[in-house]
Amino acid sequence: MPKYKYDAVSSKGESISGDYIAPDENSVVTMLKQGGFYATKISLVNEKNETVSRKRVKPKVLAGFCIQMSSMIKAGIPISRILGILSTELDNRNLRKIVEDVYRQVLQGVSLSAAFSTYNDNFPQFFHSMIETGEASGTLDACLQRASVTFTQSYKLNSRIKTAMIYPCILGTLACGIVILMMAFVIPQFAKLYESNNAELPKFTLALIGMSNFVVHRWYIIAVIILTVAIAFYLWKSTEKGGIKFDELKIRIPVLKKLMLRVYASRFSRSLSAFVSAGVSITKGINVTARSISNKYVEKQLYTVEEGVTRGRELSGELERIAVFPSMIVYLSKLGEESGTLDEMFAQAADYFDDETNTSIASFVAMLEPLMIILMAAIVIPIVIAIILPVFNMYNTML
Repeated sequence: MPKYKYDAVSSKGESISGDYIAPDENSVVTMLKQGGFYATKISLVNEKNETVSRKRVKPKVLAGFCIQMSSMIKAGIPISRILGILSTELDNRNLRKIVEDVYRQVLQGVSLSAAFSTYNDNFPQFFHSMIETGEASGTLDACLQRASVTFTQSYKLNSRIKTAMIYPCILGTLACGIVILMMAFVIPQFAKLYESNNAELPKFTLALIGMSNFVVHRWYIIAVIILTVAIAFYLWKSTEKGGIKFDELKIRIPVLKKLMLRVYASRFSRSLSAFVSAGVSITKGINVTARSISNKYVEKQLYTVEEGVTRGRELSGELERIAVFPSMIVYLSKLGEESGTLDEMFAQAADYFDDETNTSIASFVAMLEPLMIILMAAIVIPIVIAIILPVFNMYNTML
């Protein structure tokens, strides 16, 4: 859809100018008249044609987009006008192109939810469901506000997890780099020294030199093995059975179990609270939440919960049966069912598990840091001892 640049004045002499995406100049004139302005100049802006990437819009960007739309809807601005404004004001280029196309579709009479549904790859199912629910119930502003809160919390949670993993990743990379450096450069130099002095070497040192020679002269075999294992793991993880098993392992590892389950409990509670508040059926809410939980094993378990609730069983009983989430979820869901405040109970649960996740992340990092240092020492110190020990033996022999 073309973009037009306009200059306009009001009856009071106020001047404005800007850009507006519209099918033709008459649409620009109509838009300005609705705001009490009269066009003095309208010109077509020639832009380079851009295609929409299939890349998923990030939660942080979505949160800002949802709150912008919600605020303007509350102010009484028509949807078409909102889309026209956002299609020129959004900073994210890909989202801006999507909104431009959605705007074009809406002007042609397509519903907002149907227009956004053409971009399933770019938005999570949660976003589509909130748009559809808000449009059907006439509470689009409230639904978008709830979506904004959910995306904001998701972004903050993901950021905390990524930040917490930076230090361990740096230490792990450093440890690997030190070992490779010693194997490829340091040990060969000592091996030449020992060979030139006909030194008698301990078995451990001989084994280490043999490993070093293999790394230096047969590195391509190691590379092929690593690549083969990585490809095999990727292919296994890409299968339905492999993906479910791998995600199950993530919540079975003792060190990670408590943290991961709290993260999933927070996502589940926040998402389901938003759906229940918007008037979405509990079964549909569970179904969409399951697909956005980012764990195939938990997703599979939630589908069985959905099936049980569909058959008339209580949600709390089904959550207790799968034994995936902490017992707090079961307790609060039971209270919500009995009091008719399921949305409030899950909102409280989400806030609680957000705080618990922060505590768990801090504890995990505090525990992981010394463990990584101990691991580095356990790898590097034996290598150093194996290299230096023959030097002392040579020195004692000379004495």
